[in-house]
Amino acid sequence: RADMSSVDIQTHAGVVKETKILKALLNLEEVGKDVYRGVTQRTPWGRVFGGQVVSQALMAAGRTMPKGVLAHSLHCYFVRPGDINMPVVYTVERVRDGRSYSVRRVEAKQGDRLLVMMMVSFQKSQDGITHQSRMPLVASPKESMRLARAEEERARKKGKNNHLIKLTKKPPPVQMILAPPKGRGVRAEPKRWTSEGPESRGRRSSFWTRATDGGLGEDPFMHQCAAAYLSDYGLVDTILKSHGISRERRIVRSASLDHAIYFHAGGFINANEWILYDIRSPRAGGGRGLGVGRMFTEDGRHFATIVQEGAIRTRPLKKNNNKTRSKL
Repeated sequence: RADMSSVDIQTHAGVVKETKILKALLNLEEVGKDVYRGVTQRTPWGRVFGGQVVSQALMAAGRTMPKGVLAHSLHCYFVRPGDINMPVVYTVERVRDGRSYSVRRVEAKQGDRLLVMMMVSFQKSQDGITHQSRMPLVASPKESMRLARAEEERARKKGKNNHLIKLTKKPPPVQMILAPPKGRGVRAEPKRWTSEGPESRGRRSSFWTRATDGGLGEDPFMHQCAAAYLSDYGLVDTILKSHGISRERRIVRSASLDHAIYFHAGGFINANEWILYDIRSPRAGGGRGLGVGRMFTEDGRHFATIVQEGAIRTRPLKKNNNKTRSKL
């Protein structure tokens, strides 16, 4: 069932409440030739969500393509943070239209401020050789939800502010739930997947996610854009998790630098159905960290690979009366 909770959306005319959030975000207004304006989701952290700009820029590029032609890859740089009190304008350049592939360049701006630069390549459907990586063996969405609720209750009884509660109560248009390794319950090996202890500090995260907005329809490209929105979750968090750090702790400041998605051939993606997002961080250093994610349908089809680099800045803690506080 779709989540009918509403969120504030910043439009050109003012703030409105929406229940079908992704549909509103991806319903771009054409304001000139190959120029589109998108509404902005007002976030609790006060900056435009990167996944919003990635999905809207992809939608803008797709609006210049024949219907039915899907993107196979995109590469973008996050240049500046966006203002949640302003809509975003997307200007598309038609770089090339070939027999099989077409390339678009997109600039996302608020006023004169460039937020994101993106290159997108589209491909007409073709047959060819095929192989894919195997989906990790994790608990099903139903079992993962049951385990998470049990862990929530356990944390609540202990008076802990468990992060699983925040995941299962993610604001619309997203639902997320951690995916523990198959066959491992809460009592059997909780630290493997609840981030409560040293064992959780592996460079990997797996979670089920889906769009709760039921208004996406049956257009494959709309669902591809929705998957692009979902793809911006969890990457930097996995980098930090490798060092036992959470973004909620004020000793760290992080921001996405760039983002790439490779959409793999092989059928319709339904972003309203559960997607397994498996993320690893192979490397961090020099104030940056790399996250590499794979998206799978529930039946095991690997349909997208995501790569993102983030800026990671940590601050030392200052001792004060036997308590530690951030210098920020």
